[in-house]
Amino acid sequence: LKTGIRSPDDILGGFTDVTLTTVQPLHAACTYEDVLSGRKKNTLKQRIDSSRELNISRIVLISSAVVSIIIIYLLSEQRNFSIADLVFALYGSQLGLCPLVVAVLVLKKETISQLSKWSVAAISAGFFTGWATAFYGNIVASKSLAYLPPVLSLAVSTCIILCGLAVIQFKLTNWKMNLSLIAAVLNARRNGLLHLVKADRPLRLDCLTCQCAKCCRLLGSPVVTEKEAEKIDSNHLVKSRHGLFIKANVHSCSLLEKGLCSIYPVRPRGCREYPWYNIDGQLYYDTGCPGIKTDTDQRPPVETIEPFDNFFPSMPKPLIRLLKTICTRK
Repeated sequence: LKTGIRSPDDILGGFTDVTLTTVQPLHAACTYEDVLSGRKKNTLKQRIDSSRELNISRIVLISSAVVSIIIIYLLSEQRNFSIADLVFALYGSQLGLCPLVVAVLVLKKETISQLSKWSVAAISAGFFTGWATAFYGNIVASKSLAYLPPVLSLAVSTCIILCGLAVIQFKLTNWKMNLSLIAAVLNARRNGLLHLVKADRPLRLDCLTCQCAKCCRLLGSPVVTEKEAEKIDSNHLVKSRHGLFIKANVHSCSLLEKGLCSIYPVRPRGCREYPWYNIDGQLYYDTGCPGIKTDTDQRPPVETIEPFDNFFPSMPKPLIRLLKTICTRK
C-alpha cells in the first residue's frame, strides 16, 4: 500500500517485481562461481562437494537477496520508482542472460568453455546497463527512458558475447598465415596465375622443369604433410596450429635456388599436382601455366588431386569460398 498499489495491474506488477528480484541473487552466485571459485585449483566436483564452498554460496545468495530487497524498498520510497519503472528495470537487467542462453544452445562445448569470462562480463554489463538506464530515466523524469532498459541490456550483452566469440575465433585461426596466403593468391592473379578453368577438354602437362618455376615464384607457401616435412630442411618450414607450410620470401618459395626448385624430386604434393586443382570434386587447371598443352589427353583423375580447401587448413570456410570464386572468375 505504501508504494501505491491500487489496481489488479499494480498487483501483477508487484508480483513480477518480487519474482524478478529473486533472480538477482543468482547473478551474484554465478559470478562468484565463475570468477572467484574458477580461479582456484580445485576441480568443479571438489568445489561442489566442499561444505565451505556451499556455505559461501549460501551467504552470497542470502546477502544479495537482502540487498536486492533493500534496494527495491529504497527505490520505491526514496526515488519514487513506480511499479512500471521497477518491472522494466528488473526485466531489463535479466535480459542480459538471453545471449548467453542462445550461445549455450548453439555453440560447441569447447567454445562455451572459453567464453566463460566473457559470459560473466556480458551478464554483469547487461545488469548494470538496465539499472543505469532506469536510474537515468528517473533522474530526468523521462517516462520513455523507463521502457529502454530491456533493449539496452540485451544489446550490450549481445555485443560483449559477439566480441568474445570474435576474439576466440581470432585465437583459433592463424590469421597471419591466412593473410599471407590470401596475398599470395591475389599476387598470383595479378601476375597471370590462378586463372582456373574447368578441364573439360583434352589437356596434358609438359612441365618446363629447368626453364620456368613460375609457380614457385608466385604461389607463396605450399602446405606440406609431416611425412613430406621429413625430407625438407626445417629452417624452410613454418608450423602453424593447423599445419606445416614452406616459408615464403614475400610471395616466392624459400626453396628456390638460382630461380629453380632445390628439392624438385621430393617436392610436396601440391607442387607435384600443379597446375591441376580439385575444386568441389571437379577438375580445374591453371591457364597461366606455360606447360599446358592441348595435343593429347593426359588429364589426371580428379579424385587423385588434393582438394582446393586443403591448401588453406586454418582458413574459415567463407573465405575459402571467396578464394574459389576469385580464382575461377574469368
